[in-house]
Amino acid sequence: MKFTAKVFTLTNSTSKLKGFAKVTIDDLVTMDGFKIFEGPKGLFVGVPSQKSAKPSAEGKDQYFDQILFTDTSEEDPRSSTSPTFQAISEAILEEYSRSKSMNARQGAAKAQAGAAKRAKPVDDDEMPW
Repeated sequence: MKFTAKVFTLTNSTSKLKGFAKVTIDDLVTMDGFKIFEGPKGLFVGVPSQKSAKPSAEGKDQYFDQILFTDTSEEDPRSSTSPTFQAISEAILEEYSRSKSMNARQGAAKAQAGAAKRAKPVDDDEMPW
């Protein structure tokens, strides 16, 4: 299977949420709503989820995965154990890294162009006096 990711990065660096992604599988199906988080062990991808109308018994919000992967083991049915989800996560994180480095290069180029524009020498003929 071919996974193609499109990433939308967030500029707020103080948040754990770093961006959103959608993934197209074999140019046939697109899944939207993946989230990219920064955790204590680094970046990870969250499966699209929906908030439940009812809170948990402890009164906390509950969220349910909107995409279920059927290639998980019976011992550990979480999405993170699915080889398909791992391949999707890898595609998303590679695109996120590529996007962040491209944004950094573009930002540096804009800063350099702005500095060059401000540092442009002015002829005496251009002075207003």
